[in-house]
Amino acid sequence: MSANFSADLVTSKLSNLNDTQEGITSVAQWILFHRRHANAIVPVWMQCLQEASSSRKLNLMYLANEVAQQSKARKRDDFINAFNPEVIVTAMETVFRQGSNDLQGKVKRVVDVWRQRQVFPADTLQRIDETIALMDKGKGNGAVYGTLPRTSLPTLPMPPELTKLVKAQQNLTASMSSNTLAISTASRAFSDIIESEQMPNPPVLAHKLQNLINSLGEAFKAATAAVSTREELVNQLTQLLDANKGALEAERLQLKDVQAKQFRATTLLQEVEEMIRSEIPDSPISPRLKSTNSSQDKPMVFTMEENGDDDDGFADMIRPEAFQLDEVDLTSIDRLNGIDQVDG
Repeated sequence: MSANFSADLVTSKLSNLNDTQEGITSVAQWILFHRRHANAIVPVWMQCLQEASSSRKLNLMYLANEVAQQSKARKRDDFINAFNPEVIVTAMETVFRQGSNDLQGKVKRVVDVWRQRQVFPADTLQRIDETIALMDKGKGNGAVYGTLPRTSLPTLPMPPELTKLVKAQQNLTASMSSNTLAISTASRAFSDIIESEQMPNPPVLAHKLQNLINSLGEAFKAATAAVSTREELVNQLTQLLDANKGALEAERLQLKDVQAKQFRATTLLQEVEEMIRSEIPDSPISPRLKSTNSSQDKPMVFTMEENGDDDDGFADMIRPEAFQLDEVDLTSIDRLNGIDQVDG
């Protein structure tokens, strides 16, 4: 690592940052000079931002603005990349959480400049805009950002399926800054010592190598912790995904079952309605009077047999062929056909 750079020196620079333009520009120039340590500087900046008072948060945002704009003007992407969307969005949440309207307005003006000058990529600016809009909406509902808007609805507990997932994400977020700083510091020290074109005398080299080994040991612990924390998050995500895949398949089967039942019910209704329409009589004669002399509907037939020897047997000469009454009220039939009953 360079003799004039260390994480402690970055912390000291940021802690002594004053609110004058000259002070902000001076620290920004120092940071830009050490741009190859951008990935180590930004986590320290974020940590200071989270711990600072509201007024100091604004100064640190102005510092980030100066560094980002100067990097853009010089076509240096070190800090543009280090100030990735996750960092900037987290910074916005930190500043807005308990910031006054005046402070939030000043930060919004900084974001407007970023948008006008295209300091950050379009997707990063979009994430920033979405975050600010969400915070403004929460503020409009009387909520301090970072808490749910106050409504008349009761606060619902977090689903148990998400509890472990949220905890894993929180652990990962909390460890990212320190892990990144330890790994970046060791990597820079390795480059400065091992890849240097000029080696110092053996006693000095031995001392530097011992410090490097110690630094790499801390980096190893940080990298191991990062892998473990990330694996836990991935494990929780996988479990949640698998559970939802199983539930999705079951719900698809339920949908097919409901659709099949819906089709059967609709088809049956159509058949019943058709039966009702087909049973409506076309004439005043009751359909209950049926012919049974064949499978086809035929009119009732009466025949008269001639018998010259028995004039008095007229009634016997009239006989119905295949005549059947299916529990028919004769009085009702006579009335329908216009025949009045005569007693005797």
